[in-house]
Parts: sequence; C-alpha cells; structure tokens
Amino acid sequence: MKRANIARRYVKAMFELVTDGRQLELTLNELRQILVVFEDKEISRFIVSPVVAATQKLEAISAALEAKGLTELTKNLLLLLAKRNRLMLLSKVVEAFQAELDRSNGVVRGSVKSTVNLDPEERKQIENKVGAFFKKDVILKFSTEPKLVGGLVATVGSFTFDDSISSYLKRLNDNLNRGTN
Repeated sequence: MKRANIARRYVKAMFELVTDGRQLELTLNELRQILVVFEDKEISRFIVSPVVAATQKLEAISAALEAKGLTELTKNLLLLLAKRNRLMLLSKVVEAFQAELDRSNGVVRGSVKSTVNLDPEERKQIENKVGAFFKKDVILKFSTEPKLVGGLVATVGSFTFDDSISSYLKRLNDNLNRGTN
C-alpha cells in the first residue's frame, strides 16, 4: 500500500475521533512542529533505521513527548506510529491531515505563478475568482515565474487556469499550423 494511502487511513481515524475543529487545528500545528524536529538528520536516521527496534523507538519517542506538552491526540498518534514502525510516514500524515482539515472546512489550496509580483488587491481578485469557480474558500500560494512572458497560471487540485502569454502564443501557433495543413 502506498505511504499516502496509509497516512490517510490514520488521519481518517483521527477525524472520526475528534469533532472539535479547534482541536484538529491544534493537532495539525503540533504535528508540524514535531515534523520539523524529525527532519533533523540524526533523528530521521534513528527513525528509519532497521537496526533500531520499534520498541526502542517507542521508548525514545515516548520519553521525548512527555517534555513537549502535546495534546493526548497528538501523543497517541505519534506513539501509535512508533509502535507500528511507521514514523517515517509523519510527513505524509501531516499532508493528509491538512487536506482532510481543508476538506472539512470547505477550503481548497492552490498556487499561482505570474511574471511579476502581484499586489494584494490583484491577489484578492484572483482568490475571489477562483473561489467563485469552486464555490469554496481558497488559499493560494503566489510565486513569480519569468518564463511565462506575461499573464499567470493558477493551479488548484487537478484544474489549471492558464492565462499566460506563452500559452496563448502556443495556441495561436497550433491554430495557424492546423490552418495551413
């Protein structure tokens, strides 16, 4: 089974246990903090090492979590992952958790690439148009891409809105080539 599918199963179980949105947000933030710690090279080597027994990992994680002051939900998830020797899935669990939280809150996420930095008003207009299309709240990540020549490309899920000059020129070229053949 793929790692993302396994991670989704853990997240689905957590969402069935908790109905309080604030608790879910808190858990997500705690998981992100732990993920940063797990990205340390020595810690990640310890986590993925087949030489270290799952019980040793469980004991080490348990001792480390006591001092962190995490919620029971977060502690239990991390201990369960350690017990099942699946701590290496934590990044996928965080991704799946964010996706499930977004889904439950009616939020979609995406990215927008443009040739220049967009001012806040332009960003808001784009978010409003994309939000109206999906009929959901939208959180977009904006970046610059000089190769676009002009315009922008917005990607949300499997949808791509390409309003760049480079794609316009490509379509124009394709249409002209079709007309001559």
